[in-house]
Amino acid sequence: MATDTDDIPINEADAAKLAGIAYPTLARFRREGSGPRCIRIGRLVRYMPADVRAWRNAQREG
Repeated sequence: MATDTDDIPINEADAAKLAGIAYPTLARFRREGSGPRCIRIGRLVRYMPADVRAWRNAQREG
């Protein structure tokens, strides 16, 4: 379900919490290209909440 906050990028720590994984794991997935889509704003890495939720839901087995 989309909310108004889906339009506001979140930082890596908040994205990790939303994805239900540890921050270092999210960073590793980003480097490997297997994590949720991210946005780079200069040196900052941000995630859209809807992208994180979609990625998390795609990880379900069965």
